[in-house]
Amino acid sequence: MCFFHCFKPIVLTKTTQPRKKSDKCSQRTLTERSKLLQEVRENISGGVTSAKHQAAADFTRLGKNDRETMLASIGLLPNVQPGAGLLLKVDLGVTWSKLRKLRRYLIVCYRSMCL
Repeated sequence: MCFFHCFKPIVLTKTTQPRKKSDKCSQRTLTERSKLLQEVRENISGGVTSAKHQAAADFTRLGKNDRETMLASIGLLPNVQPGAGLLLKVDLGVTWSKLRKLRRYLIVCYRSMCL
């Protein structure tokens, strides 16, 4: 019995140096790079569903400021104006205590999303 039959073969891939950095290239190049990274993520993690978990882990690994800038760049960061609480109270007809509870709940949800 050969000892080497127990291990999976090593697969080597060639990673080339980009001619342009991602912040200076076109949208089409960014899309192609994203597709390539998605394929590599699927191969490494073992499938499409595992690749989604891996992408979530990669996003979580970023710092809080980086996550906030990424979310703001695609328009997912909530931007609440200072008078929005009063407008919410008047429009919904809630009491101040319920508004405070709602505010706390939204802050917890936002922090859990950014952690």
